[in-house]
Amino acid sequence: MKILFFLFIFCIQGFTLTRSEIRSICRDMIMDAGTSSNKQHWSSTTLNNYIDLAVQEIASISWCVKNSYTFTISTTSHKRDYELQTDIAQIERVTIHEANTSGNVSEKENCTALEETSLLSLDNSSSDWESTFSTYSFGNHNKPTKYYTCQSTVTYLHIGFVPPADSTYTITVYYDEIPDDMTSDSEIPFRGIKQLVPYHDLICLWVAARICAFDGKLDLAKYWDARYLARLEEATKSLNWKANFSPSISGERGN
Repeated sequence: MKILFFLFIFCIQGFTLTRSEIRSICRDMIMDAGTSSNKQHWSSTTLNNYIDLAVQEIASISWCVKNSYTFTISTTSHKRDYELQTDIAQIERVTIHEANTSGNVSEKENCTALEETSLLSLDNSSSDWESTFSTYSFGNHNKPTKYYTCQSTVTYLHIGFVPPADSTYTITVYYDEIPDDMTSDSEIPFRGIKQLVPYHDLICLWVAARICAFDGKLDLAKYWDARYLARLEEATKSLNWKANFSPSISGERGN
């Protein structure tokens, strides 16, 4: 039986799957593939919710969904910081373009990557930076060279720049994206990104493991979960675009 299941899941790897197709495969894997909805134990709405949860977990572990967007900062806004888009999970890179180019931003245009700093660093560099920056008078206005992020009283991140801008600049933020929930059965997960098509089967494995556990099919749940973890390990080697080297927290420092 396990050999047949393995062949089944192997065969769906590499095929683009819509939400409807993923849900149908999940029903086969959890043995809930009745010919009509009144013969099925799990509703389509419930399976759709778990499919969305699977996409969220896979994206948060692998950072596989990348995106970017631009906005402008200026002296006239008198803002200490700016609201970031709500789909940002982690910022990877922030660039600043030449002044007054908001209508002509392109890959060929000169831009500079900003260095990330922290609120703690700003606290250490100025005893009263926050209160003075609130009136946009902190330091000398110039082209920003650093950025920082902070959590506001609302649910999304803000981004600020040091020093305060002396003109209007276009900022580009490159980031890891929090995927939106799918809204239709024809929708393809991960925004339909082609490089992620071979890993659509991960969603099926994640859902099947949890639903089988809920149904008390523990052996089958353990099997699907083991397949999910093994497949996820394979995927993160290809999809995790973070730095390849992570220094150890132990061991001697090299001479």
